[in-house]
Amino acid sequence: MALSLRETTDYAIAHPWESIQAAIGVVGIRPGSHLLDVGCGPGAHLGLFLAAIGAGGRVTGCDADAERLAVAADIWHEAVAQGTLALQTGDMQALPYADATFDVTWCSLVLHHAQDPDQLLAEMARVTRPGGTVAILDGDAGLSFPVAPW
Repeated sequence: MALSLRETTDYAIAHPWESIQAAIGVVGIRPGSHLLDVGCGPGAHLGLFLAAIGAGGRVTGCDADAERLAVAADIWHEAVAQGTLALQTGDMQALPYADATFDVTWCSLVLHHAQDPDQLLAEMARVTRPGGTVAILDGDAGLSFPVAPW
């Protein structure tokens, strides 16, 4: 019997990969930050980001798949209601945000799906404020640590 998207996401939230936790730890997310998770899917990492930004911060999750965002909205409904989490459907090749909006722009296990990875990276850089961080975590099922913050 196959697990539903909600069930697999609940499991991922309860059992986050060590590589994800380690990467988030070295990215330098400060309390009060405004963070964008590009390709957030059903929200498996959103709770880790909410914990990292603390009071006064805000997390935005963006994904092209409305069904996945609906799962994220259901799981994280309290954070959405409190205004600490915003979820938006959008194209990662043309992010629906103004220039220099975010302190941290994160993309995990999505870059290899991008039609034009260079365009995705350019978009992430565009929406990140000067001095902010663009972080990519991609690779082989969480077995390695390919994070490149710059």
